[in-house]
Amino acid sequence: MANYSTKEFLRKIGVSESTLRRWLSENRIPQLNNVKRDWKGWRIWQDEHVEAVLEYKNRKWLSFKKKGEK
Repeated sequence: MANYSTKEFLRKIGVSESTLRRWLSENRIPQLNNVKRDWKGWRIWQDEHVEAVLEYKNRKWLSFKKKGEK
């Protein structure tokens, strides 16, 4: 299982830092609550977190697309 810095994680999931911070503060993706931190307090992201965010983005996109369909 790979570990990622926040910068690497953001690149993998394709969202901005402000979007990720908003999702974290709003608890939109509960799987992100278990992110471990290093001795500096920085988050250590893993593949399971990448998958959770990509699933969330996919669900969000599908619901948005359904609303816009005619």
